[in-house]
Amino acid sequence: MQGQLKSFRDLKVWQKALDLAAGVYAITEKFPKSELYGITNQMRRSAVSISSNIAEGFKRGHQKEKLQFYNIAYASTAELESQIEVSCRLNFLHDDDYKKLGASIVEIGKMLDGLIKSQSKHSKSYILNSIFFLILLFSTFYILNPSPVFAAEISLEPKTSFGATGELFQLGVFLDTKGETANAVSGKVMYPTRFLSPYRITYEESAVSLWVERPQAVEPSVITFSGIIPGGLWGEKIPLFFVVFEGVAEGKAPITVVDGVVLRNDGAGSALPTEVRGGLISLVRGGKESASSRLLRATLSYDEDREPPEIFAPVVGKSSSILDGKYFVVFETQDKKSGIDHYEAQETRLALPAEGKWVRAESPLALADQNRKSFIFVKALDKAGNERVAFVSPAPVDSRAYLTLILSGIIILLLAFFCARPHIRI
Repeated sequence: MQGQLKSFRDLKVWQKALDLAAGVYAITEKFPKSELYGITNQMRRSAVSISSNIAEGFKRGHQKEKLQFYNIAYASTAELESQIEVSCRLNFLHDDDYKKLGASIVEIGKMLDGLIKSQSKHSKSYILNSIFFLILLFSTFYILNPSPVFAAEISLEPKTSFGATGELFQLGVFLDTKGETANAVSGKVMYPTRFLSPYRITYEESAVSLWVERPQAVEPSVITFSGIIPGGLWGEKIPLFFVVFEGVAEGKAPITVVDGVVLRNDGAGSALPTEVRGGLISLVRGGKESASSRLLRATLSYDEDREPPEIFAPVVGKSSSILDGKYFVVFETQDKKSGIDHYEAQETRLALPAEGKWVRAESPLALADQNRKSFIFVKALDKAGNERVAFVSPAPVDSRAYLTLILSGIIILLLAFFCARPHIRI
C-alpha cells in the first residue's frame, strides 16, 4: 500500500490525524487559562504526536522502524483518549466536542491498526525473500563499524517481573549512553491502569540533578519525565528514577517507554539516536503478602522519617533563553528516607518568612521582584512532612548610589532647617 504513495501527505490516516490535531487546538482554546501548561498542553502534544509519528514512520527506510513509529502514534491515540476523559470529568468539554473527538480517535485508531497490520505482513514476506542479503549486509557493517545502530538506550530493569495483586514491586528506569556523553533526557513510561497502580515514584538516587519535569503520573497510565545532567555523563546503567507499582488485577501488564529523547553534551544539544525498551509484569492472584513486598512497604514508610531534607542553597540567575530573560531562582535538594514531596517559596522585604505567604513552587521560578530588593525563601518538604528552609538575600546595594542618597537627604534636611528658622533683625 505504502509503495504506491509518494508522500506521507497521501496517507488518509495522516490527513485525519492532522484534522484531529487542529480540532484539539481549537477546542482547548476554550479551556481555563490555568490549564495552559496542564491538560491543555498535554492534549495538544498527544494530538500532534499522532500525525508526527505517522509522517516519521512513513519516511523510515526499514519496516521495523516504520512499525515502531506507527505503534507510537497508536499509543498516542490512547493517551489522547484518556486526556479527553479527564477533561470531560472536569467539565472542560461540551458534549458535542466530546463526541466529535471520540469518534475521530476511534476512526484514526482503526486506520492505524490496519496500517500496522499491513506493514507487519509486508515485513514478514520481505524478510523471507531477502534474509541472505540482510545477513551479508549486517556482517559487512559489523566488521567495518562495530558500533551499535542506536547511540543511546532508555530501558526498564528488571525487564520481566512476577508479582501478585496487592503486593509492591519496584522498577528502575535507566539510561545507557553507549559511550556518548549525554546531558539531557526525557520520555514517558506508559503502564496499564487495569493491572497496575503507581504506589511511589522516587528519584533521590537519580543521576539527574536538575529536573525540568520531575517523574510524575500527570495522568492515568502515563509517567512523564524530563531532566538535565549539568556537565554531562556517560555510562551503561545510569539511574534516572524508580517506580514502585502495586498489583491491581491478574494478568500480563506490558510497560512501555515512548518519546525517548537523549541530548549530547556537545554545546549544541544535538539529539542522540535513541532506542527505548519496555518490560513485562506478570501478576497472579495475591494471598499472603510476600516478604520482599513487606520489606519494600516498610522501607517506603514515612512513619520513621524524622529528618528534614538535606541542606541546600537556592541560586538566582538571569538568561535571555529562560523565562523571557527575567531573574529566576533555581533550587534542588534530596531526602534520603521518604523523598521530596514538593517545594514552596515566598518573597518578602523582611528578613523572616511570613507563615501564611508560602506558595507551591517549581524550579526554575521567575521572581516577582525583578529589582532584587526582597529576600527569597524556599522551603523543601519531604513526604513525611519534615521541612527545610533556605533563603537568598537581596542584591547588594551600590555603595556609591547609597552614599549619594544619604548626602542628598542631609542637604535637604539642612535646607529645610535654615528655611524654617525665623529671620533675625538688627
